[in-house]
Amino acid sequence: MAIYIFVEAFERFTTPSEVQGGLMLAVASGGLLVNALGLWILRGGHADNLNMHGSWLHVLTDALGSLQAIVAGALIWTLGWYWVDPVASVMIGLLVIYSSWSLIRQSVTVLMEGAPGHIDVDEVRTALLSLPHVSNVHDLHIWTITSGFVALSAHVSCPGEHNHDPLLRAARTMLAERFGIRHTTIQIDRDPSCEGTDHPPYAP
Repeated sequence: MAIYIFVEAFERFTTPSEVQGGLMLAVASGGLLVNALGLWILRGGHADNLNMHGSWLHVLTDALGSLQAIVAGALIWTLGWYWVDPVASVMIGLLVIYSSWSLIRQSVTVLMEGAPGHIDVDEVRTALLSLPHVSNVHDLHIWTITSGFVALSAHVSCPGEHNHDPLLRAARTMLAERFGIRHTTIQIDRDPSCEGTDHPPYAP
């Protein structure tokens, strides 16, 4: 869409056309009012859901585009500056690219099941290793299922055959409180390198 706007703006730069500034001003003003109402309706929840966020960004871009069109229409109507029309179009195209980039990046992360940008995988690994009796963490995967829904799976090695339920509870509590990860699948493995070593029962 932004590329199409740039092409149209270039054509208007090379072949300026007469623009009805008054009509442009009136239509853009009406559009701004409608978009302002849309932003007010979508104000809640757009930060936690990609679909809502995409809708909110679309309406916001339209609102800013209407504002630019109002300024351009006023300049064309009062001063006859027809070149303002393609300039405003280029600015709107740049605004579309800027507002869409973050949304596209987050969407690709979800589709590719990538680790969310706000979570450091190495930091999570270090935090798991810092738990009592944990000797190794492997097959650690963190991915985004949908907006705000982060999942984790991992194998945690520790010595002995004693009850590992307290370790699982401690790991899940730490992941939820420190990293906001509440959907976890953790498998406890025995560490053969620690066999024959006296280890006290796990105490949280």
